[in-house]
Amino acid sequence: MRRAVLSFLLLLGLSVSALAPPAAGARDADFHAVVLRVQDGDSLLIRRSGQTRSERLRIAGIDAPERHQPHADASRAALAALVEGERVRIIPSKKDRYGRLVATIRLGERDIGLAMLEGGHAWYFRRYRRDLPAELRKPYERAEAMAREEGIGLWRDPAAQAPWEYRSVQRDQRADAAGRERLSPS
Repeated sequence: MRRAVLSFLLLLGLSVSALAPPAAGARDADFHAVVLRVQDGDSLLIRRSGQTRSERLRIAGIDAPERHQPHADASRAALAALVEGERVRIIPSKKDRYGRLVATIRLGERDIGLAMLEGGHAWYFRRYRRDLPAELRKPYERAEAMAREEGIGLWRDPAAQAPWEYRSVQRDQRADAAGRERLSPS
């Protein structure tokens, strides 16, 4: 009788915990997906296993060159060579302001963001380091530093411009052009 009561209480506790909302700060569960297309050096289109619709994903912790920047094509090609068409494990951290899932990606035991940094195909995105599991922050930082020191990939170019700086310059130029447009006589 005592064993039956204990079993019932255990099942009741498991049922209640399954219904409880996730704790604050808890992340979504890991899942597997197929990489349908690489959009650039840090963004992909994936389809979750068992699903039919695709979703956009941004790799946590890295920032790759933008489309019109030097090394953008090489960065995209490097990511495509690593994961395009592959079944990968996704470890979500959040959704960004564009609705993309921000996540760490693993192909087997290989961390894809780390591989991109080691190959000199991206910057470590320190501004968003909290999107990464804490245990990956130092390895990402070291990987970028090593690629930079060895002049690998984009680091062969001593004038390589970080993507966040490039985006800022582009925004400023668009704002200046819009201001000039408003001021020009018709």
